[in-house]
Amino acid sequence: MDAYTTLTHNLQTIKLNVEKTMPIYEYVCNKCKNKFELMRPITMSGEPADCPTCKAKAIRVMSRFMCITTNAVGDPERLPGAGPSGGPGATGCAGCMSTNCDSCGS
Repeated sequence: MDAYTTLTHNLQTIKLNVEKTMPIYEYVCNKCKNKFELMRPITMSGEPADCPTCKAKAIRVMSRFMCITTNAVGDPERLPGAGPSGGPGATGCAGCMSTNCDSCGS
């Protein structure tokens, strides 16, 4: 391969890898209330998305996720330095503002 062909091939490979690693965003349709996920570039993250059900504009919503770690014997365990919900300095369960987990029994 000559230098130009090699460079072109490398750029195409990089482009494919970037496209494969686009983040997944969550959206809710204003019209039909359908919730869906969409993989798109970060540069488009704030733009409304077309609902796959009714084609109306949907707005991006905050994604919720959960992470569980386990110790050597498989028991659930908090990450060192993590708050009650697992994130650094977090308080309470997801969506909870309490610093006392006894308040809800979780």
